[in-house]
This record gives sequence, C-alpha cells and structure tokens, in this order.
Amino acid sequence: MAHLKKALDGLVTRLGTFCGMISGICLFGMMALVATDVLRRLLFNSPILGGYEICQMLMVIVVLMGMPYALSQKAIIHVTFLLPRLPKPIRHGAWALLQIMGTGVFLLFGYGTLIHGLFLKERGAVSGTIAIPFWPFYMIAAFGLFIYALIQLYDSLKAVAAIFSEKYALEISEQWKG
Repeated sequence: MAHLKKALDGLVTRLGTFCGMISGICLFGMMALVATDVLRRLLFNSPILGGYEICQMLMVIVVLMGMPYALSQKAIIHVTFLLPRLPKPIRHGAWALLQIMGTGVFLLFGYGTLIHGLFLKERGAVSGTIAIPFWPFYMIAAFGLFIYALIQLYDSLKAVAAIFSEKYALEISEQWKG
C-alpha cells in the first residue's frame, strides 16, 4: 500500500509540475508580448496586431493550467477553521465529503468546457481581430480542469482513508494548520 501511495504521490507531482510548466511558459510569453507591444507603441507608434487577444488566450492557459500545479503543491487555500472544532469522528468525514464534492464540481466544469470547445470548433468561432480559433484554448482549459479534478480525486481518496486511518488523519490534519 505504501508503494502505491508513493507512486500516486509521484504521479500527482509530475502532472502538477507539467501543468505548472505550461502555465509558466505562457506567463513568460504574455510578459514578452506585453513588453514588446509597449516598446513598439513607444518607439514606432505601432502596437502588435491582436496583442490583446493573444494575452486573453494565454491568460486562460496560465490560470487553468496553474491551478493543478497549485493543488499538487498544496498551495490552494482551504477554509478549515471549523473542522478542528468538530468531533473527531465527524471532522474527517466532513472533509472527505467536501473533497468529493469539489472533485465532482471540477469534473463538471471540465466536461462543460470540453463540450463548449467542441461546439466552437464545429461553428468555426474565431477571435475578432486576428481570427484565432477559440476551440484549442477551450480544450487546453478542459485538460487543466480534468487534471485538477484528478488531483482532487486523489486528495479525496486520502480524505476518505483519513476516516479509517490515524496515519492519514494526521497527514490531512497537518494541512489544516497551514
């Protein structure tokens, strides 16, 4: 069982890191685009055509690929001030229920984003200035949401295990002190 947990911890870390790298690359691209746009405006009075649209698309990737990384690094803020005050048998059950519900919400978000992306692809929807297709960004967003849900599912399983195992209960409770 310890080997499985270690393998899953590694998988979650690698998935989160992969998403974080994509987010960071896009953030760097946004920074370079904005800096170049500002310089072109100042020096040549010629902004980059569609720069604003490109930044909008990149921002979607930065946020929705950054979220799985943040979750994998335990950098997501949890409001848990009530949990330690609950009776011990209830506290981890309540946390597990919240984790499972969160997983379901992000699965629904991912599914809705995927379906809308496919709809936009079918319609051929593009941005107004430089005709960037919207659908690839929806697919990347859906991927990020599904990876978030997968990491959340793993956290949910650990939360359920905390109901029955003191070892997992201590691990989960340590996160609440943050």
